[in-house]
Amino acid sequence: MVTEADDCQRFNDPRRAHPRHCVVDEVTMTILDEAARTLVLLRSPMRLGDQLAELHALVSLRTQIDARLPIVVAAARDQGQRWIDIADQLGMTPDAARRRYRIQITTDENMR
Repeated sequence: MVTEADDCQRFNDPRRAHPRHCVVDEVTMTILDEAARTLVLLRSPMRLGDQLAELHALVSLRTQIDARLPIVVAAARDQGQRWIDIADQLGMTPDAARRRYRIQITTDENMR
């Protein structure tokens, strides 16, 4: 039986592996809030608290993440990571991950 103390110990172990799937939790929300707040402060400091400025920041972050995912997927493949493990992180099937990212990876390699 796994106790709460065991769970905490595993969470605090720096050698632990990342989860096999996306995790939405308080830690992720805190990091996202701080990133959005920082971006608003850098781009329009007098608009902190303005929801349109926050929307701009969140959409900018999402767009940047979407642009970076193919690069990280390609790097994971270069490290020998399996499509099934990449797909688990993306929340899709291995076939869907291959279809979506293999074309982008091949296209990026041809542009070099």
